[in-house]
Amino acid sequence: MTFVAGALAPAGLPPFGTGLGKALSEDAAARWQSWLPAVFVTASAVTGAAALRAALRIFLGSGPVPRSRPARRRQSAKGRNPRSAPPSVICRPP
Repeated sequence: MTFVAGALAPAGLPPFGTGLGKALSEDAAARWQSWLPAVFVTASAVTGAAALRAALRIFLGSGPVPRSRPARRRQSAKGRNPRSAPPSVICRPP
């Protein structure tokens, strides 16, 4: 529940401090251009939807099942990639 509340705070909902700032900026924008509050509401709706989708995906496992990753080929010790070796092997003192 805390995750959802924290994720929805950037959407500018009223119980959060961002809601006051959003309301003030919507009011100022409405005096300047009449279509700007619609942009603000749309941005808040998209932000809230993304936060709820993430919460559903993380905590309830909803959404498509991820495909399995292809199996990696194992390499012998001689065929190791030097970039995957530990730093102590790559950076030897002179």
